[in-house]
This record gives sequence, structure tokens and C-alpha cells, in this order.
Amino acid sequence: MKIILVADAHAGSPESDFEDFFKALSAIPEDSTPVIFLGDIFDICFAVKNCEMEFHRRFFDWCRKEKARRYVGFVEGNR
Repeated sequence: MKIILVADAHAGSPESDFEDFFKALSAIPEDSTPVIFLGDIFDICFAVKNCEMEFHRRFFDWCRKEKARRYVGFVEGNR
């Protein structure tokens, strides 16, 4: 079984290439290949009041959409 692991991505801004990476992950055939994010996904935290940015919301929207096709999991880091 194949598993896609994304470790310490540290995505930091809407200008980053990380959104292109999401598109590339979505283009992988719908074969139920799990995607698991390990460690720090973002450069800044998103669980602190007034710290969440639009980019964070788009990431979680992407995760919800992908979960209809495949397992999307997280092993959290410190951000």
C-alpha cells in the first residue's frame, strides 16, 4: 500500500507554492492513497484567537474535500 507523507511542510503564506502542492496531491488518482501530514503544517499557529488566516481555512477546506476520496490524517507538531 502506498502512503503519502508530508513532513514539516511549514507553509507560511498564500504566496507559497504549497497550494500548488495541494493541487498536485488532488491530481493523484482516486485510489484511496492516504495522505498524512506530520509535524508542523504551517509556519504560524492557527489555534490562537485572531491568528487564523484565510490560507489556514483553505487548507482545511481542501482536507475536507479530500477526505471524501481518501484518508487524510495528522500527527501534530508544535505549530
